[in-house]
Amino acid sequence: MTRTLSQFGWAAAALLAVLNGSVAASANDLVCSRVYTLNADFDEGTLLNVNHNIPDQLQLNTETKPFPFIWVACSARGTVVRIDVNTGTILGEYLSAPAGRPHNPSRTTVDLNGNVWVSNRDEADGIGGVPHGSVVKIGLVIGGTRVDAGGNPDPNGEYLKPPFLYSTAVDRDGDGLIKTSRGLGDVRPWPDFGDGGGGGGGGAALVQDADDECILIYQRLPDAPNARHVSVTKDNDVWVGGYPFAQRMFHKLSGIDGSILASFDARPFGAGGYGGFIDANNVLWSASISQNSLLRYDLNLMAGMAIPINQSYGLGVDSAGFVWNAMWTMNTVAKLSPAGVMQAGFPVPTGGSCSRGVAVTLADNHVWIANSCTHTVTRLDNAGNLLKSIAVGNTPTGVAVDANGKVWVTCLGSDTAERIDPTVGLGTVDLVVNLGPGAAPYNYSDMTGNLILGVVQQGTWTVVHDSLVAGTDWGTVSWTSTEPAGTSIKARVRAADTIAGLPGIPFVDVENGVNFCDKGVAGRYIEIQAVFSRQPGIQETPILYDLTVQCCNRPPVALCQDITVCTDPGTCEATVEAADVDAGSYDPDGDPITMTIAPPGPYPLGQTIVVLTVTDPLGESDSCEATITVVDCEAPSVECVPTTNPAGKVVPPAGNNPKSGQNPDGFYQLLAADNCDPNPAIYVADSASAFMAGPFQSGDKVKITQAPGVKPTQKPGAGVIVAHILLKGDAVVVAVDASGNMARCMCLVPPPPK
Repeated sequence: MTRTLSQFGWAAAALLAVLNGSVAASANDLVCSRVYTLNADFDEGTLLNVNHNIPDQLQLNTETKPFPFIWVACSARGTVVRIDVNTGTILGEYLSAPAGRPHNPSRTTVDLNGNVWVSNRDEADGIGGVPHGSVVKIGLVIGGTRVDAGGNPDPNGEYLKPPFLYSTAVDRDGDGLIKTSRGLGDVRPWPDFGDGGGGGGGGAALVQDADDECILIYQRLPDAPNARHVSVTKDNDVWVGGYPFAQRMFHKLSGIDGSILASFDARPFGAGGYGGFIDANNVLWSASISQNSLLRYDLNLMAGMAIPINQSYGLGVDSAGFVWNAMWTMNTVAKLSPAGVMQAGFPVPTGGSCSRGVAVTLADNHVWIANSCTHTVTRLDNAGNLLKSIAVGNTPTGVAVDANGKVWVTCLGSDTAERIDPTVGLGTVDLVVNLGPGAAPYNYSDMTGNLILGVVQQGTWTVVHDSLVAGTDWGTVSWTSTEPAGTSIKARVRAADTIAGLPGIPFVDVENGVNFCDKGVAGRYIEIQAVFSRQPGIQETPILYDLTVQCCNRPPVALCQDITVCTDPGTCEATVEAADVDAGSYDPDGDPITMTIAPPGPYPLGQTIVVLTVTDPLGESDSCEATITVVDCEAPSVECVPTTNPAGKVVPPAGNNPKSGQNPDGFYQLLAADNCDPNPAIYVADSASAFMAGPFQSGDKVKITQAPGVKPTQKPGAGVIVAHILLKGDAVVVAVDASGNMARCMCLVPPPPK
């Protein structure tokens, strides 16, 4: 069953048994691939702003929404809290800087992954003689089980144990758990063993010292002290600008590691730094109250201009891209075109006093303004007409729109965050969240992520596959999709040997069906994220029909052994199969392999070097050499055949000795044949002595006489008779081939007749 959070447009499965470890396969079986194509498959992952309302495919929601949280900077306490917008529950409280570093967080922005970036406006200490500001990135965990350090369930435990519905936290100590705040007042320590310097020269600034594993990045900002501008880009990086009530540097930071990617100096423009956002055209807007101007900086061209706006303060943007700028004690609001042109009839009164934060409900393009001195939030239509003034807590500063379309206001003087339902009486407070004493929530920039979703219409489907084998190398992700003009589906992956370890690994962008084995994506668990996007104004959606993840097709390993084999029966060569020289070749992925040897057999007597090649089903192969030694193991055949008297007479009949049988004259032909040796040697041994006559060749004729009382001898014969052999006993005819194989037969020679 899918676990849905339909109120805010995203859903997540329980991640099923694959993340709980209860799997049917044995722990040693590599689950090398997985295909996702049915609703049940997609439900194994987390759906954010995507759906399968049309069965067995994923598409973007008609309306994309942010995560169901609001991040509030408790400025006076130096912390940030995350609040569930549905219940008002404070889910965590986090320090905005290491111990000993100046805090006073105020400006916030929420990125596409639900993380918050917060600048510390009190930080201006120098590094190398240059004043530096600071900014922190804080992640989140959704789901999981509260446990103690040993992983045992404990509602008050300091740790969260996976599986999670969603997590961007980093398991820094590798214990498989995430140590993080339980809620309001549970602020984990953050000693400064090195984090306080940031990335050092603008390098990677991943946090190492914070006890809370949701605190991810802390970067110092050269020549950008008292940072007050933080805004996220369509690529999920951030621009941060310093503002000691004068213009300073702006720096673009990597959303992955916080390193400084680009910079520009706002001083030549005399505007910018007090807070703002980036619009759908990649234009950065930044207020500057002391300079009575608004910076419009085109990040495509890296060029900007200052627009005169008295007491330029809070900023918002409507669905048409028009920029709304509150004008502090002027108690008015300006409306500018995307090109920066003031609209006719503007500025107009806000309906309140000391106007600060601005937000727009995109469903109706109404503008909501926090008025600190009258303790109100006023609602204006898109033409600037006042619709309602809503009484809220003391000294409201910032406003933001949540995933449900409700408006939140942070109240500096009453230490509260309050929710307004715009559908009840044109706006009624329906929830008040007490932030605790000394919170002083001074923040009025984007607190929910609603602004960036007005820039990038994006959704994601994120799933984790368990291979069951640690260190699995991953190789391809392929998918079937339709992507109308102005839309796209992209994929990225990361892998780790624990689920909790995944968020600490950077995603690697991958292409459809393109091998990425060289990217080093390795681990038991692989997390795949499909990112669905469409440009502003596009109504069509990209569609994902299926997605397949496959581990690297590691080539098989060929292992050889030298062998010695006998010739095949009756031949002087041997037939050898590939398996005979195989010494345990294998495929690391468990795939079947085929084996061949070259040159092919049969193989002649002696040594032949062969190459064994093993190949997997995808054509990857490996080879090794083996020596095949063929030996002749087969004995020759041998016969002793009675033959005629050399005079040509027939074999005479037996004499008086009844045992003499035929051939009493003792003429024999010696015959031998061998599979390899064309001329095996033949010997005639005496069964009654150690005497041996020979050697002879096959076909030789000899006369053998048995004379028990004489000395055995071999004498030359006459004519066709090669030798005359005199023995004490019977003749034993022995044939020996070149390999030393021996065969014998008896040649019963009768004694002469008496």
